[in-house]
Amino acid sequence: MTADSTANDLAPRMLDVARRHLPDAALRGGDATSLPFDDRSFDLVICAAALHLMPDTEAVVGEWARVLRPGGRAVTAAFMASDAAAHGGPNPDRERFDSLEKVAAVLSASGFRSGRHKVFRHGGDAVLIAEWLDGRDGG
Repeated sequence: MTADSTANDLAPRMLDVARRHLPDAALRGGDATSLPFDDRSFDLVICAAALHLMPDTEAVVGEWARVLRPGGRAVTAAFMASDAAAHGGPNPDRERFDSLEKVAAVLSASGFRSGRHKVFRHGGDAVLIAEWLDGRDGG
């Protein structure tokens, strides 16, 4: 089985990091509320530790639904708890998605339903990794 990797980020510096670590990936700069990809062009969307940084999460998740093929999946990684001292102080934005229920509320509005999930702990951080299944008609 082979797979193609594509990454999108608004921050040029993050794309530079991706270029160093993912030399074979197709990288695009752009806003997650208006992804520069065709409808139904991906089997999987991954958002790692970034959903809380996006002001219009409903639009972002709507874009995921648009670019996913029927039956596609999304995977999110969200901080449930973190060591504020280790990260330069508290981050109120992280509280927006610090539980499965909070993430589900946003994703279900765009037709996703919860799949598997697990919490990983590392030091003072707890990260929720969750799979979201295409619950739209035909998905």
